[in-house]
Amino acid sequence: MVLLMGLIPVVMRSLSFEEAEISHVLQVHGVGMFLPSLVLGFVIERFGTMVTIFTGLLLLLGANGFMITGTGYWQFMVGMLFCGFGWNLSFIGSTTMLIECYLPAEKATTQGANDFVMYLIVSSLTLASGSIWEALGSWQNVNYFSMALTLLGVVSMIFVFVGERVGNNSSKTQSIN
Repeated sequence: MVLLMGLIPVVMRSLSFEEAEISHVLQVHGVGMFLPSLVLGFVIERFGTMVTIFTGLLLLLGANGFMITGTGYWQFMVGMLFCGFGWNLSFIGSTTMLIECYLPAEKATTQGANDFVMYLIVSSLTLASGSIWEALGSWQNVNYFSMALTLLGVVSMIFVFVGERVGNNSSKTQSIN
């Protein structure tokens, strides 16, 4: 998400969009990033963290897929709205999952380590976004690259989901014996 968000103003400006159009795209993206938070607690409670994160990742893939189709105003607008929604679901869902993974005594260390790694990656992608765009040669290629990174997240979630299922089944088997 930060790779795309950091590049949007530069890419749109290079395509001769007006400042107002660029601002509208960023505003809609910001709404997408935070509006779902109003109901996301209920969504996580109802469907669980895994479904929430996975849905967020699918929305991020959808955003990339939509923005690959062209560089028109509505491709940027809708693509970045979906990007914001996807970020919200995957970020809040993963934060909720993190809270469930440690003992109370490990809280500060675990959250600190998570924040450090997350912000290191975020700042690195933000700083490198212009170089990535230049190296890949087009906005569409940046979206393909972003899709590949997001697919790593999807594969990771599948491994976590399968591991969770296997762990639950083995504990049920042990309790039967």
